[in-house]
Amino acid sequence: MAIALNDSTPHSDSTSFPQLQGYNTVKPLGQGGMGNVYLAEDQALARKVAIKVLHSHITDAKYTEAVLQEARTLAKINHSNVVQVHSVIEQPTPAIVMEYVPGITLKKYQLETSLTLRQKVRLLYQIAQGLEAIHKHDIIHSDIKADNILLDTRDSENVIAKLSDFGIAKPVDKNNKTSDKIRGSLPWMSPEQLQNQTVTTASDLFSFGLLAFQLLADKHAFAGHTGLNLQDTPTESTASDIAQQIVNDKAMDAGHITPALPAELVILLNRLLHKTASQRPTAKQCCDQLQQIIRMLERQDVLGMETQTVEALPVQKRKKAFVIPALALALVALLSIGLYWFNNQPPETRYVAVLKPKITETEPLSSLQKNLVLTSIEDALQQLIISTPHLMLIPQAELDDTQGDIALIGKSTGADDIVSPELICNAQHCELVLSLYNQTPDNNGEEAKWHTTNRLQNPIYLESYQPIYQFAQTQLTNLYSNITEINAKSLVISEEDYAEYLEIYYQVYTEGQYTQTSLERLEALIKNNAYFYPVYSLYFELVLEAYVNNNNDQLISKALTVYKSVPSELKRSELYLVDGFALALEQEQYDVANNILSELHISQLPKGKLHLLRANYFQKTKSFEDAVFEYQKAIKIRPTAIAYYHLAVNYWWMGNQKLVLESLENARALNRNLNSVNTLLAGIYLQQGLLDEAIKIYKTMSDISPSGATFTNLAIVSMLKKEYANALEFAELALNYDEEHIGYLINYADALLLSGKKERSLVVYNKVIKVTENKNDMANLIARAQALMHLDKLNEAHKTINYAKQHAPTHPNMLFTFAMISTKLNESKSALLHVEEAINQGIGKIWFYIPWFDELCHFTEFEKLTSINDRIQLSRCDH
Repeated sequence: MAIALNDSTPHSDSTSFPQLQGYNTVKPLGQGGMGNVYLAEDQALARKVAIKVLHSHITDAKYTEAVLQEARTLAKINHSNVVQVHSVIEQPTPAIVMEYVPGITLKKYQLETSLTLRQKVRLLYQIAQGLEAIHKHDIIHSDIKADNILLDTRDSENVIAKLSDFGIAKPVDKNNKTSDKIRGSLPWMSPEQLQNQTVTTASDLFSFGLLAFQLLADKHAFAGHTGLNLQDTPTESTASDIAQQIVNDKAMDAGHITPALPAELVILLNRLLHKTASQRPTAKQCCDQLQQIIRMLERQDVLGMETQTVEALPVQKRKKAFVIPALALALVALLSIGLYWFNNQPPETRYVAVLKPKITETEPLSSLQKNLVLTSIEDALQQLIISTPHLMLIPQAELDDTQGDIALIGKSTGADDIVSPELICNAQHCELVLSLYNQTPDNNGEEAKWHTTNRLQNPIYLESYQPIYQFAQTQLTNLYSNITEINAKSLVISEEDYAEYLEIYYQVYTEGQYTQTSLERLEALIKNNAYFYPVYSLYFELVLEAYVNNNNDQLISKALTVYKSVPSELKRSELYLVDGFALALEQEQYDVANNILSELHISQLPKGKLHLLRANYFQKTKSFEDAVFEYQKAIKIRPTAIAYYHLAVNYWWMGNQKLVLESLENARALNRNLNSVNTLLAGIYLQQGLLDEAIKIYKTMSDISPSGATFTNLAIVSMLKKEYANALEFAELALNYDEEHIGYLINYADALLLSGKKERSLVVYNKVIKVTENKNDMANLIARAQALMHLDKLNEAHKTINYAKQHAPTHPNMLFTFAMISTKLNESKSALLHVEEAINQGIGKIWFYIPWFDELCHFTEFEKLTSINDRIQLSRCDH
């Protein structure tokens, strides 16, 4: 029963108006279990008010006092979406004087008015604001339903919703004690209310969810497709049935409401109707999310107006009719055709760089929570770019050595847009700040400047990660307001499974855990979530990484089985084809890979991406000239540092050192910090015996972006220069980054041995044995074989390297180690054969200048194989 209705409300049967001091009672407005409501005039303020006079038959003094005390509390609340309590009258008859609202109930308004989705969401936003206001004062309404929402309709363009009828409102029970009587309206109660359990503000949110569902779907969330509709008043039997369903059954999925709601609204409704009170959002969170949904709907309305055809635009009426000249008509027709032609051209591909999210913590978050929030944001933004037509995500590898420098990122990657996410977090929520950067062309021949063209800042809540994923995508959609093809992607994965996916994603990309366990966890996720393609992509990436490490053909075969099981709806996507291409290429199914390239060409994959895939195909098939041609094509479309690097790699395999250096210099002109470029350049200097120049590059890399890999390379070069003290220092620095890294350990042990610290070296070699135990990937087998050799366990070393050779007979590092062990065993023919094969597979001649190969200096063939004559004359055995 509402506190105040419009003047057309049928009068109560009561004919005796109570005359209260200071008020002139005009007429009754309604009646209910607690009392009658009258329209009255406040004599002192000359305003209309509504007065609820409590029934005289209510004899429970404690109950009456509780009602009046609640009214006193409500009187402190002054909010536009809560009916204002003006005063409380205790004698002679207890009464509550309230704001008079000249309008109708939400239920009646919806029956009489056709509302748009935006109008409905606006009303829900106002109701949520009212709930937030009363919850701040620790008041639980306990009877939220459409009958208890009054609408002030005096301004039809600005209808105001107000919470009313606080007759059974109660304060929050600080001691969690349950009441002795269920109060409220059965079809609109929370599960805990119906089961007479502790009632909290979350109970109001459940009832609000029921109200919202009915407003949006015109049916009750627990009444089924043939149950209670908006116009129905539930009978006692129906109300009881619905109450049983609220307690025992699950609400209808909001995703089934037609016409379809925005995904953000679906998620909010489903959370509101969660059986567990702690899983529901607060009123404040509802307000924030509904406000964002309103903005999104407004933006969509604007975009809809912007994309109308000329004929659809409204024509202004004119007082005088006139004749349009024929020439003007012709121009209008040409303009219309021109607009149609222009708007129907496929937009150019835009290359987008998404930076890793940064976080500022005003209150400390747990490490896991922080990592999963950051991962969720990053994954959401990348997935939306990947799945959006005419946007191409720039691989993260191209951003790794840019230190977040916007100008350097643009120059190095050829990006058209750069998206920068930032989070400002406390323990409950974060502010997500998304910034979109573009370049402004400079007409004076100077380098174009990057600047922020759009920026959004909105709150997200840290209760679960699936809504964070969805919200981040929605915000990116809003950021790209001029690109109408973008739509937020609905999740087709449960919250629990998404949290599992996120954890694996984080472990892979941040901690480098490419493990069998991760693969098995992803396989389980795929079985439960066949339509969430990001799980497949992560799985295929893990498979390829694992395959590169240990050459296990069973991994690829299993991955191909998973690939073929992808639902047909997903097999039309470019992402599916690209993953299939990578799997086929790795398994050397070149015909399959070539056919997929043809399909990708037909699918109109952006030419730049297509050229890169073709280049990858030709590089894998050792058609290096063709690979060079494709990389050159890709560079013309989007010149990037990483593309020049790959071009250099192919020139390397072709043996054209001049063009290798030229390509690397082009790459460094775009980004001097790119580790892969600098590492290859240093490698060339090593190949040529230019050790000082190699050290100069590695030292520069260590100054800009120090890493274990750089320091271990400095240790190796120092060993080649026979500067063993320096080698030991650099090797120790490398271990500071990862004490269990097998490459750092073996280089540290070598540096110790060459420095004359044999006993310490043996300890480290034994640690290598322990770390590599039961690990059969190539890197661990090679390190283990080398450690066994230095421990004089030559038979075990030979057995280990033989096992590695059976699995990867042309692996260059395996061949190098085989040559080392054969030398130690005095098997000179085998050693020389493996030296030659290793050099043919790309191992630099300089690597054979370490002391382990000194015994081979007795052979002229070794001298010929290892002589370096490119830029300096360097003979192995005179060095």
